[in-house]
Amino acid sequence: MEIEIWEKMEQSNLNTLIVPVYWETLESEEGKFDFTLVDALIKQADKYKKKLILLWFGLWKNAESAYVPVWMKKNSETYFRVELYGGERLNTISPLCTAAVEKDVNAFSRLMEHIRETDENSAVIMVQVENEVGLLGTERDYCAQAEEVFGGSVPEMLLPEQTEKERAT
Repeated sequence: MEIEIWEKMEQSNLNTLIVPVYWETLESEEGKFDFTLVDALIKQADKYKKKLILLWFGLWKNAESAYVPVWMKKNSETYFRVELYGGERLNTISPLCTAAVEKDVNAFSRLMEHIRETDENSAVIMVQVENEVGLLGTERDYCAQAEEVFGGSVPEMLLPEQTEKERAT
C-alpha cells in the first residue's frame, strides 16, 4: 500500500480510497476478531491525509457466500445453503438462515464499533454494505425452510388494509 497505492494517490491528487473489508479475514476464528488490516488502513490514511470508503463483503456478494469465514463455510448444517428444485445445494447460504444473518450482523456491528472507537481523525467517511442476496440458476430457494415459508400465509402486515365495504363482501 505504501508504494503502490498511497504514493500514486498523492501523485494523482486523489483524496479518497475505496477499500474492501472481507468478513473472512476479520473473523477467521468464530468470535475472534482481528482488526489489524483495518487499523493499518486507518493509520495510513491519517498519515497521507486521505479518506476511506470501506466496502463490507459479508454474507452475500453477487448472489454468493464467497466472503464468509471458513468456519461458516464448513458448517453447512447450521449455516444451511440454498437448494435448487430437486435438492441440489448451492454454495450460497440461504437468506432464511437466521443463524448466518445474526453472525453477519454481529461481525458488521463489531467492525463499526471498532471504527468508532479507533478512527480518531475520521479517516473512514463511509461504509458500504455489499449485500447482494439474489440467486443464480434458480428463481427461488427450495430448501425445507423456504418451502415452509413459501407454503404459508402472507403475513398480515404485508396485506393491504381493507375498507369496511371490502370486509363485508
